[in-house]
Amino acid sequence: MNATLKPENPEIDEPTQISVVIPTFNRPDKLKACLHSLSGQTLSTKNFEVVVVDDGSDMDLSQVTNGFRKHIQLRLLRQDNAGPASARNAGVAASRGRFIALTDDDCLLHEDWLSIMLRNLQSKPGVLFGGKTINQLDDNIYSLTSQLLIDHLYDYHTKKSRNLMFFTSNNMALSRAGFLACGGFNEDFPMASGEDREFCDRWLHDENDLEFESAATVYHRHDLHFGSFCELHFRYGKGAKRFWRCRTKRGQDSLTIGKLAFYASLIPLPWKRGLSRPWSVFFLLTLSQLVNVAGYFSQRD
Repeated sequence: MNATLKPENPEIDEPTQISVVIPTFNRPDKLKACLHSLSGQTLSTKNFEVVVVDDGSDMDLSQVTNGFRKHIQLRLLRQDNAGPASARNAGVAASRGRFIALTDDDCLLHEDWLSIMLRNLQSKPGVLFGGKTINQLDDNIYSLTSQLLIDHLYDYHTKKSRNLMFFTSNNMALSRAGFLACGGFNEDFPMASGEDREFCDRWLHDENDLEFESAATVYHRHDLHFGSFCELHFRYGKGAKRFWRCRTKRGQDSLTIGKLAFYASLIPLPWKRGLSRPWSVFFLLTLSQLVNVAGYFSQRD
């Protein structure tokens, strides 16, 4: 499924403990800001490396990454455009740390993010940790609503089953060996559309654990407008179809779109969170689910 994955870890002299893997595509300014936040981590730069995987950008990203090489251990890989799942797998395959931390180019990392993740992994190397993601674009109602929906998914499933179901790939960390043993991200997901959810589902199916670490904070800057908001949630619907087919192949739950109770729980959410424009957020939450269903039924393969 993932031909890029290689279990061999190359010989190294540096005491690199954790590798940060960042897929990127045509967002040099956001990548630069992300790398700047990594250069300010409290964890010693001797203990981590950054592997940036350029997924076929139109420009030469070495102009961005070269300026950070004197501050952090950094490598830039380039591949033909194949999607973030493939790019992350390539980054992990080239990594040199015992542990892997995953984020995206449109994220800023709290200065303690890596030290917190590493400390947790050293204590519990068999656990996949996910952190807290905060929308940094408070004035963008589309970005706010998308992050609100993900936060609610976390809260809803945790409270209902008392078990976490997934973490988003912009804020997770695990052992390199565990990542490889689980098979990496499914490259049949060509875009960011649920490949992280499917990976976590496989991780749990293999009887591994997920743990939430609220102190490991990432600030997300996914700038959305009406059209890109609809496109994003349509894509999530297509990814959901792939996800459920993967579950079916593993002999897990039968195909389902979702439970009525979850949709009902969205209705009071904008008011429960005390948002300033609750009716607008409610409209967008409703729209996201309608577009998601449309994407689900449009997915044929």
